[in-house]
Amino acid sequence: MFTNNRGRRAAVVAAFAAAFVGVGTAATWGVTRSSAGDYPVYFDERISDDKRDRVDIAEPAEALTFARVRNAGATQLILVRSYENGTVSGVPVPGQADPVKAFTALGYDALRAQAGKKEPVNFPATELTIPFEGHGHNIAMGTNYPEHGAETSIDSAFLFPKMVAPSVHTDDLPVGDGLLDYEVELGMVPLTDLHPGESPEYLGLVLTDDWSNRETLLKHVNVDDVASGDGFTSAKSEPGFLTVGSLFVIPADWQKFHRELQLELYVDDELRQRGTPAEQIWDAPEIFRQIFAAGGRRWDHFGTPVTVTDRPDTIPARTVIQTGTPEGVVMRRPSTSDKIAGGIAYVTSFGQNADTVVDSAVGVYIARAHEDQAYLQPGMKVITRADRLGLIETSIVPGSRATKQ
Repeated sequence: MFTNNRGRRAAVVAAFAAAFVGVGTAATWGVTRSSAGDYPVYFDERISDDKRDRVDIAEPAEALTFARVRNAGATQLILVRSYENGTVSGVPVPGQADPVKAFTALGYDALRAQAGKKEPVNFPATELTIPFEGHGHNIAMGTNYPEHGAETSIDSAFLFPKMVAPSVHTDDLPVGDGLLDYEVELGMVPLTDLHPGESPEYLGLVLTDDWSNRETLLKHVNVDDVASGDGFTSAKSEPGFLTVGSLFVIPADWQKFHRELQLELYVDDELRQRGTPAEQIWDAPEIFRQIFAAGGRRWDHFGTPVTVTDRPDTIPARTVIQTGTPEGVVMRRPSTSDKIAGGIAYVTSFGQNADTVVDSAVGVYIARAHEDQAYLQPGMKVITRADRLGLIETSIVPGSRATKQ
């Protein structure tokens, strides 16, 4: 018995030493910042008044821009001409309620011609609904911007299924009881089923928010291989975690158009994120290739195994493919004091507070993040925008998202 206790204590001391000097996965992979003062500010900029309620709209020769409005119980498809002062002006597309169906039936040239034929009709932007008919089996990229990888200490891009349907651009988001984080992302939406080796002639684009429960992620991530994507599906698939903008854009040349977009995200009017898809590690063709390469691999979604798409060798039409986020999220690598605190907690409990020193450190990080209110809190407002793409305004409210933690 004495020999066993001595071995146990030696293991605990060794674990603490590793935590103290910053050796091992827990010391290198970003978990969270320990206090509000540690948050690195990338931008000293506030949102301008004109960005709150207006979006530049591409000329129809460059891109077709659609919105949908509910009118007398029916959904009407609009070809958008302008988005100014919180009002969207556009031409109704007769007999059509969905941009994917309309584009398949009529084609680019016919819709472009319609955009200039009639007098536009005005709608308050708040009355617009989800701009296309989506579904609940979508896909997301992780750390597909180099700077975001650096801030979270993940050195490669990866992907995972996102098992949640799109939600409306004006929906409130309950804060839940985890650690709520934000990410602005460009969403690519195939208009037809895609198969290996195919390159789409046309592609839909939509502004999206990729919300995360970092507490769920920390409890389920594979710390030995973060880029496996394990833990991300559950952490990013809670109700309301795929907000989409009010506009659906089909460019004439999507490859050129999407790379020139500038994505921005503001929290309480302060700029937190800004980036362009031209900075991405995996470009669009490589994203498609990686999705097909994932094959039948499975990720856990709250106890249910799921594949990256619901059909082998097929990216179904209307799938939202979130292409990654630039730097500026809340999540950060732990400070030295956080690592030490995690090691001390493990030592003083003789390893009884957690299965490993890594788990002990994670518990300390989570507790401190809650105490410091480092993540999104009720009363905060998040504005996500991109000219020629859309606008999202999300109020963070008290309450539960009614899902597993």
